[in-house]
Amino acid sequence: LPQRLDELQMRYHEGPCVEAAVGFLVRAAPPLRQKEHRMLPSDWACLLVNSLVEAAFLSFVLASCRAMPALTPLFPLNLAFLAVGDDLLYAPLHLLLYTPLLYRLVHSRHHRLTHPSRGYPHAILESPIEMAAALLLHSALLVAGRPFLDAASVLAHVLCKAFFASLNHSGRRVSVFPVYSSLPHHTHHE
Repeated sequence: LPQRLDELQMRYHEGPCVEAAVGFLVRAAPPLRQKEHRMLPSDWACLLVNSLVEAAFLSFVLASCRAMPALTPLFPLNLAFLAVGDDLLYAPLHLLLYTPLLYRLVHSRHHRLTHPSRGYPHAILESPIEMAAALLLHSALLVAGRPFLDAASVLAHVLCKAFFASLNHSGRRVSVFPVYSSLPHHTHHE
């Protein structure tokens, strides 16, 4: 088993995770300070469980989208509702995860990554409890907005959320002034 974990470790660090996740933006962006993260067996377990949690969430999203109109004139407003609503629900959860007990038991796993650089794999390297809680909040938002949401806005929001999570954990300084910068999130991990 230790030899197999070393092989996975090498593939993990050699793989084109960042480039595949965020494309041309990352390749052109200057690198931030990086420090390799040695994956532990428990990290691999979290990635596996979180992938399953995300698969269940995406199954729920797709089932919800089948019950919605494909696209409506409210698309821009729906996308804004999802982006703002998701942040308004997640921000208190994230703050709660910094209470001493929850930080130690749940959120500290994600902050063992002091210099995230692998894109989406580093974005989802968190406790499955944190992943499930965040996606349950997102699911509640979809249920609340079901009477007026359209499938295009829901799918666009999920894709944007994954894209920016990858950028935030890419190890690159990506900036779309004045709207977005990956630097604050990278600094947040240090």
